[in-house]
Amino acid sequence: MNPKFNIGQRVYFLISGRLVTEAVVVAASAGFVTIKFRKNGDCIIRLPYHRIFPTKEEADAHIRPIMPYRPAPAVQTEQGSYVCTRNWELWE
Repeated sequence: MNPKFNIGQRVYFLISGRLVTEAVVVAASAGFVTIKFRKNGDCIIRLPYHRIFPTKEEADAHIRPIMPYRPAPAVQTEQGSYVCTRNWELWE
């Protein structure tokens, strides 16, 4: 079941899965919601219902966790071990 969004209603959505942004509903139909938000001026974007949240708390609950940092593996060569910085170095 799709939630009901009214024109002019304030909603929240995620940018890149991490940044909660406030927007205003411009239109809603066929499983999509057209929203207007501010980012270097006014932007309009159309998103599916499951990407729009009626409250900031709901949007916060869907933020993806930060991936832990893993250093690049050391590669053993005749000269010693070093950290590979580019994938193509492995094929030389």
